Order: sequence, then C-alpha cells, then structure tokens
Amino acid sequence: MAKHEFGIIDYFEENKWYSNYEPEKYNCISVSDDLIEELITRT
Repeated sequence: MAKHEFGIIDYFEENKWYSNYEPEKYNCISVSDDLIEELITRT
C-alpha cells in the first residue's frame, strides 16, 4: 500500500536545494493512500 509522508519545515534556508528525502529531520508522519484518495474524491 502506498503511503504519503508529511512534515513541517519551520523555515527555508536561502540558497538551499531541498532535493534529499529526510523524513526524520522534519518529523514526518505517514498517511495511508486510502485516506488521501478519500479526500481527493470528496472535492
């Protein structure tokens, strides 16, 4: 099952390229694709 991970970046550093996947750094949470699909179909 697919998952989506969401996190919050407190501030963006200037001249930094955010291309690396760092879920631990941003305290990401995983959300099941089933829940995301349900939200999409409601709109």
